[in-house]
Amino acid sequence: MISEFEGGKRNAAFLLGSGLVLLTSWVSSTVHGRIPGGAVHNPSQWGLDFVFTAMFLALLVGLWKGKADLLPWIVAALVAVAAAHWLPGKWYILLGGVAGSLAGVMLYAD
Repeated sequence: MISEFEGGKRNAAFLLGSGLVLLTSWVSSTVHGRIPGGAVHNPSQWGLDFVFTAMFLALLVGLWKGKADLLPWIVAALVAVAAAHWLPGKWYILLGGVAGSLAGVMLYAD
């Protein structure tokens, strides 16, 4: 099914089914993580404060397809760092993601 989808054959049922599976696994994983995570009051005591960063880097390595990915990633990183420096709260996450996505769209647009 996935090879057909990647080959250009689009199927709404496949998208709906995969979306529902992703939603179900996301919500159940969140619930299962929240329950034991609530018992940890000081994550840095156990070295868990670095887990989010390590998981993010592991995901990035899996997404790397070559040097063509470098520009959107650099744009996202620069915007996120600048936003974290100048804006309050967690806006850097959203702004970095949007900037990197837009850079990728402009880079790969026909």
